Amino acid sequence: IAIGSVLVYHINGEYLKVKGSGFPNAGHGLLHDLMHTGNFGVQLFFVISGFILSLPFVHHYCDGAKKPSLRRFYVRRITRIEPPFVINLVIVFMLLVWVKGLGFTELLPNLAASLLYLHNVIYQRGSDINFVAWSLEIEAQFYILAPLLAMMLSFRRPVVRWGIVAGATGAMAAIVPLLRDHWPVVSSVMLAGGGFRHGQVIGAPEWNAGDVKERPVTPVDLAAPIYHHSGIPL
Repeated sequence: IAIGSVLVYHINGEYLKVKGSGFPNAGHGLLHDLMHTGNFGVQLFFVISGFILSLPFVHHYCDGAKKPSLRRFYVRRITRIEPPFVINLVIVFMLLVWVKGLGFTELLPNLAASLLYLHNVIYQRGSDINFVAWSLEIEAQFYILAPLLAMMLSFRRPVVRWGIVAGATGAMAAIVPLLRDHWPVVSSVMLAGGGFRHGQVIGAPEWNAGDVKERPVTPVDLAAPIYHHSGIPL
């Protein structure tokens, strides 16, 4: 379900790029909802993944099962994820340089950050090499945190567990604002009249609204039609 909904969401996105509108007969109802909310399949996948990764450790602390080997846990994660991940990034990187003509030295830091699962953190956006790698970077955080979070179950007293959760939450609330600055670059404006053609969506932000992705519009651009229709020379 999670994978399928994300695929449908992206297929509809590509259809929008080509046709300028969604799938026919998808203006309302269940099909419309599936088309436009399928991206939540990513969050569903994260929930399922976190549950499965933590389950062996929870069984150990709660049911007395054999303690999972951390070494085996991480070796399995690395051997399953790393080879196809690295191959994909390197191939896409070469295509961007040789086919699209992007700068080798300009993209090299992005490649390094992506290979280290740090592009989201360093650049505050999805990978410039392969955008969808942003989700795998979050998945890598699950690999690190799942065994550590499960260790809280070794404390039998609930008050201790909740104390750890509250302390960790407070620490994150204090640290995150230091890592992410206020983003004043992007904002949205709804306009009508002034000679504008109705029903347009002009420009687009990056995935996290941190910067303009395409067709930036400045205050000067907004003022120009007002001056024009007011008879003021530009």
